[in-house]
Formats: sequence, C-alpha cells, structure tokens
Amino acid sequence: MGFSKLTRSAVDPLKGGQWLVYCLYFFVASYAVFATSKTVNNIFYIFLLAPAVFIFPLKIYKSLIKTKDCFLYVVAVMTLFFAVSGLWGDDVSYKYLKYVLYIVGFILLVNFLIVEEYLDPQQLIKVCVWVTFLYLVYAFIDTYLVQNKGFPAGRINPLPSRIDNPIYTSIWLVSVFFCYLGYGIAEKNGGLKWQHLCLLLVLVFFLYLIRSRSGFVVLFCGAGLIALSVIINRNSKKQLWQFGAVALAIIVFFVVGYSFGLFDSMIARADSYRFQVWQQVLKEYSECGYLLGCGYGYDIISSVDGGGVPIAHPHNIFIAHLLYSGVVGLILLVAVTLIALYRACKIWSPWGVYLVLACIGLLFDGDKILTSPSEVWLLYILPLSVICGEYNKELLNKKLVDIN
Repeated sequence: MGFSKLTRSAVDPLKGGQWLVYCLYFFVASYAVFATSKTVNNIFYIFLLAPAVFIFPLKIYKSLIKTKDCFLYVVAVMTLFFAVSGLWGDDVSYKYLKYVLYIVGFILLVNFLIVEEYLDPQQLIKVCVWVTFLYLVYAFIDTYLVQNKGFPAGRINPLPSRIDNPIYTSIWLVSVFFCYLGYGIAEKNGGLKWQHLCLLLVLVFFLYLIRSRSGFVVLFCGAGLIALSVIINRNSKKQLWQFGAVALAIIVFFVVGYSFGLFDSMIARADSYRFQVWQQVLKEYSECGYLLGCGYGYDIISSVDGGGVPIAHPHNIFIAHLLYSGVVGLILLVAVTLIALYRACKIWSPWGVYLVLACIGLLFDGDKILTSPSEVWLLYILPLSVICGEYNKELLNKKLVDIN
C-alpha cells in the first residue's frame, strides 16, 4: 500500500512536487558531501533533470505559460548563444549544447517549484546556511585536530568535496549568510537576533582561517548592502544602532588583527597575478575578434610570472565571457544579471543580495557559467533561478488579487 502511494505521488505532479524539493536540498548538500564532480552530476541527472524531463514536463510547461515570463526565454537565448560559440574558433566543442538543457531545465524546475508553492526560498537558504557552516566545522576538525595543523597560523584545508576551492567556499559562505540575514530583517520587528550575531562571528572566524581575500571583500560589500537596505526602508533606530555596533566591531577586529600581523599572509600574496592574468586574457581576446570572441571551447595559451605560471581560466566571470563569446555574449550576461537584480529589488528579495555578492566575488575568480553542475551553479545559477520563481509568483499573486 505504501509503495503504491509513493508510485502515485511520483507520477502525479500535484502530489509529487514536494519530494522534488527534498531532491533539490540533497543536490545542494551534495556539493559539500561528495568528493567528485561525477557524483554531484549524477545526483543532478537522477533526482532533478530526469524528473523534469520525464515526470513533470507538462506541469513545468503550464507553469511557464501561466507566468508568461519573457526573461526565461532571454536566459535560454543567452545559454544557447554560449553553446553555439563553442562551435567556432580553433577548438570546436559540442558538449556545451547539452549544458543548455541542464541549466535551462534547472531554472524552469526551480521556477515551477516556487510558483506552485512547493519550494519556500527562505527554507532553501536555511539549508544552504546549514550546509556551508557544517561543512566548514568538519573542515576545521579535519585540519586542526586530525591533521594537527598549527592553529590559527595554518590555513584551513577544504575537504575533498565538489566545492573544494577556498575562494568559492568563502564567497558562498558570505552570500548565503547575508541572504539569510536579509530574511531576518524583512520580518516584522526584524533586526539582528542572537542567531545572526553568532553566525556572523563564526563567519568572520572561518573567513580568517580560509585566508580568502575575495571573501572579505564580499563581506564588506554585504554589510554595505544590508545597511543601505535598512536606511532605504527606514527601519527602526534600534536596527541602525545594531548594524552600527556590528560594523564598528568588524572594523576594530581588522585594525587589531592588522596590528598583530594576523593578515600578513594574505597581504603578502598581493594581487596573485590577477591583473597580469586579465591583461593576457584580454590580449588573446583581441586577437580572436571583438564581436564573437574566441569560442566557448577555447583554451588559454598565455602564462604569467615570466611563463612560469600557466593561466587556468580568466579569474573573472565577465572577462571570461568576453573572451569566450565576445561583446555579444558579455552584453547578454550583463543584461540577464541586471534584469535579475532589478526584479529582486522590485520584490525586495534577499536572493538579490545573494546574487550581487556572488557576482562581486566572481569578479576575482569567475569562469564559464555554461557547464555541468559546478561551484558557479551555486553562486550564479541557483540565485538566478530563485529570483525568477519569486518574481513570477509575486506577479501571479497580484493578478489573482486584481481579478478578485
């Protein structure tokens, strides 16, 4: 009997939509749990892409028609253009065509789950917060207790997982925190609660151990965005005092830390060849052609530090797409990003804070967005998808109110 109920709920979108939400949670958590990209990809294929294609296509299509959202078509055109750009240049690659299905399918699926009220974006960000912080707690234990690395002088070792890049980890950590904080502020009589302050302390603590300068840049930008939001919304004087006190505490921490040399290792790394990398990448781009770039399958041939350090990728999400897809691709990416941020501001969605902070972080270590599930999905595709769903849900609710 139990099996028959499960089977009926799987084939009935109205009953089966909720289990798909848990599949999304599992997919997000898999970045921190599993060590290989192949495992994370298989989880996406089995638990999200396959249901979207074989079980829910009609329901997703109806949701798309109901919202009449042209922006989703713009996103599809952007990803398709990136894929087609992989067909020109010296390194022709057809694999990007299937990535269009992955990304567009993921965005449509998240849009469907939010519009049909299966997925609560606030619950999703709570899952992201728990995943990131538990991941770093485990990494802390592994680094300093298991491997006996000197604390706090030793840099925390990212665990063998899909999100093992310390820069991406720090950007994700800060982005999800401020998104979570945004929901707390948006609540009636909202403000900084004890859990926010505790998380903030843990956040700064882990950022220091990760030694990611990009994470600290995103942290300051996030604090500025939240403070601006409080001022614009004319929140209570209590909240202004709260944020003022926290900002002062952070400044004091950095002043004292700098005085005692806690940040010497980060300062010593200077710009980590970023400006040289961007200069070389832009030089190669100019040789390929300004309008269409070098193609999405292009491999960078330049190096820095006198040829001793090869350039793995452009280390900037916008310069990357200028290189691979030219001015046309860059315009499409900027347009999609700005439209998403405009929509987030219009409905006051905290996921807009997530997206803008992630984009700021990706200015220092970003690469292609048209890939199989990668760290960039967590930082760009996920918030973009949620904003689409939230905006369309808000529009539908307003239409229903007008009709009634």
